[in-house]
Parts: sequence; structure tokens; C-alpha cells
Amino acid sequence: MNLTGKSVLVTGGALRIGAEIVRAFASEGASIALHYFKSDQAAQSLLSEIGANSPARHFSFKTDLADPIELAGLVEESARADVLVNNAAIYRHRTHLEEDEAELRAHLEINLLAPLTLMKAFCKNRKKEGIIINILDERVCRNSSFEGGYELSKKALHSLLEPFALLAAPLVRVNAVAPGAVLPPPGSTSLEMKFEKSVSPLKSCAGTREIADACIFLAKNDHISGQTIYIDAGRRLNG
Repeated sequence: MNLTGKSVLVTGGALRIGAEIVRAFASEGASIALHYFKSDQAAQSLLSEIGANSPARHFSFKTDLADPIELAGLVEESARADVLVNNAAIYRHRTHLEEDEAELRAHLEINLLAPLTLMKAFCKNRKKEGIIINILDERVCRNSSFEGGYELSKKALHSLLEPFALLAAPLVRVNAVAPGAVLPPPGSTSLEMKFEKSVSPLKSCAGTREIADACIFLAKNDHISGQTIYIDAGRRLNG
């Protein structure tokens, strides 16, 4: 897909990996629909940044993905987009025994049900080519006893990849990028990153740009569907 002039919806696009994905698609000449929830200042700053030297039009959407009424507006934007990047997610460090029902539901609503709703809207009644890219986590292919609803929601989203790729073909391609440790979770320290580097076979961690570059690669290559690119320095191989 030639991305010049294409409409790209990125959920959770104001900060961290999402912001780098927004920058990457904007640099390709795409028009960005930037979704965010609480990061008003960061979203507006990023829109100013990517619009400074670009003729493309960029927009932002403040939406609570757990609210069905608010989500409806984003569903309409998804149906119009040429590229959908499901990046928004919440992460709470809880085991299944520790997390309460509200925490579990929050993980499922934001990390699984909202992306699924947007994917269905993107594919329904589509008359033009498109691509869906889901941002997962390398932990979808291994088991952790510490991630609770987060891991459950990401694994469930991963399980939808191949069925959706079959159902959506030939107009829509569906792929995923599964990063390893890229940035410390909000509120944590760099110690976790040092640990992740120590246990990865390549003794390294990718940056946000590597994740964004993978998204651009998947969007541009018209012959890839149903695939997950793991950018984890081999971390998943160590269990």
C-alpha cells in the first residue's frame, strides 16, 4: 500500500510506542486520526509536531474505549480509515489471584473488546483495500504467572489474528507486531529493562522506532497477512 494520502487511525497514539507509530505514518504522507483518552496535552503537541511540515490533515479523538457510547464515534472513523493500528492498552501488574473483577473487565474491555469492535467496523461493507495492525506483546507466546488479565487479553487478541485474516481477505490484510520490553511501564524504574536485557538472547531491547518501522513495513507490503512480527531480541525463546 502506498501510504501517501491514506487515512490511518492509531489508538493510544499520544504517547510512547503509539506516538512513534503516529510519527512514522505521518512521515509517509498519511493523514492521522489520533485517538487518546487522558493525554490531552501530549496529543495536541504531537498533532502540531506532525502537521508542521505536512500538507496532510490530522485529527484527534478523545475516547474512553471502555465506554460503548464514546466508542461509537471511533467505530465510524475506523470504517473510513485505510489503516487501523490497535495500539491502546492498559497494563496492571496483577496475578489472576490478586486482580479483582473490575480490573479484569478493564483489561478485557480496552485490550480486547474495543480492538475487536474496531476491527469488525473496519472490515464491514469495505469497498477498498485496508490493513489492520494489532500491537500485541511477546508474552502472547509464553506463560507468566504475574500478568493476569493483561496477558489474557493480549493472548485473546492474538488468537483472532489468523481467523480475521481469512475472513477479511482479499481486501483487508490483518497482521500484528509483538514487542518485548521497549519502555519501562509507567511508574516503574529502569531495573526491569536491565533484567529484560539480561534474559534476552540478544542482550538488548528494541526502541519505539523499531516498532513503528515494523508497522510501516507491514502496511507497505501487500503480500503479508496473518503474521506476527516479534521484536523482542529473542526474549520469547527463553520462556
